[in-house]
Amino acid sequence: MIPVKKAVQAGDMDRGLRLFLQALTGDDVLDQLPPSLHQRLVDNAHLLSMEPTDISEMVTDITREEAASIQAPTLVLTGDKSLEAFILTSRELARCLPTAELAEISEASHLLHVMNPEAYNTAVLSFLARHAG
Repeated sequence: MIPVKKAVQAGDMDRGLRLFLQALTGDDVLDQLPPSLHQRLVDNAHLLSMEPTDISEMVTDITREEAASIQAPTLVLTGDKSLEAFILTSRELARCLPTAELAEISEASHLLHVMNPEAYNTAVLSFLARHAG
């Protein structure tokens, strides 16, 4: 996050956004996004300068045992084009959660809902239909 923050703090929003998205997706996807999403990201790029630089500031650890105690139906999503670390983490989380369902969205990386909205919506709506009521 440090290069992202430095770019944004220097006023180079485009570079900051590109670095941020590359860290999430492994690709330069900024120019591939729908114009409305692209503009929303540009409009909010200044917020990247406030992101923590240390991951421990953003998340807390969860053990496999703690995950195994979660009984709520859980949908774990990943994209087939996500970084390998994200895919492996998603698979392991789904394995540890007793009622988890893992859905891998094709032709998508970290921005699943943007890169393949039809597959994303199908996975989410199907999961919700199975667990309604």
